[in-house]
Amino acid sequence: LSRSAAPDNPGILLTRVEYLINSGRWQDTDELAGIFATLRERGPLYPQVWAMEAVWHGLSGEIELAENAARTGLALDGGPQIFRNMGLLREITENDQ
Repeated sequence: LSRSAAPDNPGILLTRVEYLINSGRWQDTDELAGIFATLRERGPLYPQVWAMEAVWHGLSGEIELAENAARTGLALDGGPQIFRNMGLLREITENDQ
């Protein structure tokens, strides 16, 4: 699958988000805002959406938005496990104490 074949597919969009964040290219584009708007609409029940949004806001220095995204994702079914698998749960827990 590709973005041309399935432009609103959450799996495709999350892959693009991971690429932009991991490559550091998120700093050079405003693409993530649009992707996350689509993901919030198309995949609001996927904890991965909220975990990646929390990462993006954290990297951007938008701590309150990062915390809100993390809380939303952690409240979803499977959320804590997704955050733990991504190595985020421990960091969030330690920073809240």
